[in-house]
Amino acid sequence: MSNLIGLRAGHTLSCRGSHGFIDETEEARKVVKSIRKYLEAYGQKYIMCQPDENITSESKELYTGIEMANNSNANHFVSIHFNAFEETSNKMGTECYVYSPHDLATRINANLTQLGFKNRGVKSSSKLAELKKTRKGLKATIVEVCFVDSKADTDLYKKVGYDKIGKAIAQGIVNCQTDTDTSYKGEVSEENKKGIFITTTEALNIRVLPTTESEKVGTYYKNESVGFDKIIKKNNYKWVSWIAYSGKRRYMAIEDLRTGKKYGYIK
Repeated sequence: MSNLIGLRAGHTLSCRGSHGFIDETEEARKVVKSIRKYLEAYGQKYIMCQPDENITSESKELYTGIEMANNSNANHFVSIHFNAFEETSNKMGTECYVYSPHDLATRINANLTQLGFKNRGVKSSSKLAELKKTRKGLKATIVEVCFVDSKADTDLYKKVGYDKIGKAIAQGIVNCQTDTDTSYKGEVSEENKKGIFITTTEALNIRVLPTTESEKVGTYYKNESVGFDKIIKKNNYKWVSWIAYSGKRRYMAIEDLRTGKKYGYIK
């Protein structure tokens, strides 16, 4: 199954979510619009699991979205929401809900926390429909960006902006660096350079994007070689890139920039 993301904004325009200093229904759609923009920029495939905005029943809009996700070939289902409790000036924070822990939710939560939101963590729940009613093999994540009735949260949300919020979530989905990532301080670069790379490790995966979370489409084994026309430093690795026989660009990591470990050499 291909690496496909199912995506939706919570509720509908006719069956609205929480309202406080900001409106959940309106802001969730802005954030999803941003997520879609960045997923497309990163080359990440996704499918919208968005119920008709005219649905007025909470149960119907909820289960329609779940059914759309279940009927798709998605590996992950990400539903964007905003939380609510009671009006307060205090920080309340960001959190993700999952049925069982997985890395995508952890990355999204970490990225939103890096933007300044209080970290409420990734929480497991067997009670929420979007988690317990999704099919086997479909990892669901409910993202609660922040609390609509927290003045501190919504002030920060407005300061950061929905576009950057969406970007942080998209980067969590594809597992690439956020603007505040501190895991690798080196330069992100791309160089047009031709050569031949020879592997010295047992196996190296061929990817559709320069990230280890990207879809794997093949493997090179020890002592095999590949011609390339680009060298890229991105997402903690150095990559070689080339145009495959299919006409599509492919990527392979040749060095871990955090540790300096090399997986082969350039001839």
